[in-house]
Amino acid sequence: MSKEELKELARISMLEIRPEEMNEYIKELDQVLSYADNLKKLDLEDVQPTERGCGHCTMRHDKVEPNKGENLFKNNITSIEHGFVKVEQVNDRGKKGGAD
Repeated sequence: MSKEELKELARISMLEIRPEEMNEYIKELDQVLSYADNLKKLDLEDVQPTERGCGHCTMRHDKVEPNKGENLFKNNITSIEHGFVKVEQVNDRGKKGGAD
């Protein structure tokens, strides 16, 4: 992966990658891509597809239960704006002297 490819990936993923981090990200992503290439080389000709992830798994029946955390959440809402719960800022981005 080139630095330009990483920059484009970061842009479309809305990630901020500092210049000093680029080489490490490239190294790690190259390892992931190399592993994926190795998976493509597997001979799966005689492998039978399965309906589920494992052959012996059983599915539980859906059962409607009350949400135990819903009232806790509702009781702790301090502000609603335009129909959305407004929360306090949890990072210092955009504040004077904060990380950019």
